[in-house]
This record gives sequence, C-alpha cells and structure tokens, in this order.
Amino acid sequence: MSVTLTRAGPAEILRAAQKDDFFCRKLRELLTEILLQVGGTRVLIKYRELLNATGNLMYFGATTLSGLQTLGEEYTGILQFDVLQSDIPQLRKRLLMILLSEFGQKLTSLLILKFEHHNLLRNEKSKIRPEARRDLLKFISYMKMIVPFLERLHRAVFYWTGYYCHISKHLTGIQYVLVRYWLKNRQSLYGFKLLSVVTTLQTLLVIITKSINFFNYNDQSLQAPTDNINKSVLSNKKCPLCLDERKNVSVTPCGHLFCWYCILEWVQNEQKCPICRETVLPSRVVPLQHYS
Repeated sequence: MSVTLTRAGPAEILRAAQKDDFFCRKLRELLTEILLQVGGTRVLIKYRELLNATGNLMYFGATTLSGLQTLGEEYTGILQFDVLQSDIPQLRKRLLMILLSEFGQKLTSLLILKFEHHNLLRNEKSKIRPEARRDLLKFISYMKMIVPFLERLHRAVFYWTGYYCHISKHLTGIQYVLVRYWLKNRQSLYGFKLLSVVTTLQTLLVIITKSINFFNYNDQSLQAPTDNINKSVLSNKKCPLCLDERKNVSVTPCGHLFCWYCILEWVQNEQKCPICRETVLPSRVVPLQHYS
C-alpha cells in the first residue's frame, strides 16, 4: 500500500529550528560555565568559537546523526526525508548536512581568503599579468562581500517554496515531511510568500547599494601589493583580519581598527569583535575619514 507523505511547510520548519536553537544555546551556556570554572576567562576567550561549534555538534550528533528527531522536530511533528531516495536520509548525508551547516560558510570564507593571499596573486614576479591580477583581486574582494547575502536569498526562496530551509539541506537533498499531516499550517503560506518578496527586495537592494559603493571605491586600494610593500607596512597599521594594510579604516565601539569590508563581513556572520569578543552590531561600525 502506497503512503502519500505531506511535505512540511515553512511554519513548522521554522518553529522546529527555533526550538533547536534554544536547546543548543542552553547547551553552549552549560559548556561555557564548565570551561570558565576549569580554565578561567583567558581560556574561555581563546576557545569561545570552538566551544560554540562543540555545543551544536553535540546536540545534533545526539539527535540527527543518531537517526532521531531533534527536540524541535519532535515538537512540531516533522521528520527529515531524503527526496532523492524517498527514504530517511542515510548516515553519510546526515553527517555531511551537519558539517556543512556548522562549518560551510566559514570554510567558504577561508577558501576565498586563502585564494586571495595566494602567491600567484600577491607576488609581483608571478606569470599573471598585473592587470589580470588586479582584476582577480577585485573580483575576489567582491565575492567576499556578496557571499554573506547568499544565505539570505536562499532563505527568501525557502519562504516562497517551502523547500530546503538551509543551503546544507539543499546540497544534501534533505527535506521535511509531516508526521501528523492533519496539523499542517496552511493559513501562513501567503504570509510567508509576502515575507519572501520583502526579504528578496531588501537583500537585492543592499547588494546593489554595496556593489555601487564597491566599484566606486578607489581602484588603487585593490591593486596587488608587492612583497616590498608588504614588508614595509608597520604591524600597527595592519588589519587583524586580512593581515594587510588597513583600507578604509573603520573602528568598532570597543576601539579596535579594521578594514571596512573585513569587519563588515565579520559582523555579518558573528556580531562580536574578533579581538576582544565585545558585542558589535553592523550599524555600530564607524568609518574613519582621513585616518592615517
């Protein structure tokens, strides 16, 4: 006998995600207290990011990776489903989904940064023509600015279609079905479509505005620096994030200086100062005019 499965909607999936975020946060707080008692404040600051990732991996390792529903999924009555094989996702897919969800964006940013500082682009003696090297660096810098907005656009598509709430689930082909199909929330579908339109327009407007500002930016700041220039840059004039001379110097409320694009990219992913871990909102980053 064939069974028709009812696909979960955005309302059920988002409620489950909110519940899971709540339990993950509680677990991270517990781990933070333990590390603070054992190692003190200095150790806590050093391993804060690793601690956050550990808490999330512990939660989803004990639930999703073990083939169980998360507490949020159980709360809303949804179940992960592999649409490619019409079955429960295989272990390797569940593992890949968890790793991509936790480290995918960070790995992408790291790869872009690694490519940006490759010797082929930074070495004046490389075989790449200076004009091509400059254009590549400009393109990479532009991609660094755009990447954080791809998740927003993907979320807007999810609001409209109800498919794949996260890029990691899209890449692994994992969706959600309703266990209690008679509880499907159909009244909110039009509201989510409206939210999709608003989110898309707002994200595209931000991308267009940032793109205009980016391409109007002084091309001289995007030229590949030579080894001699890099050696001559004093350490107190380097950006702590890109390790190059600061461009469009900007300051956080806690008083630390960064490149404008570097710190904006950072706070889009994590709203904390990368040096002292104080809370930093994107709106609180201030560009400094005529700073040398």
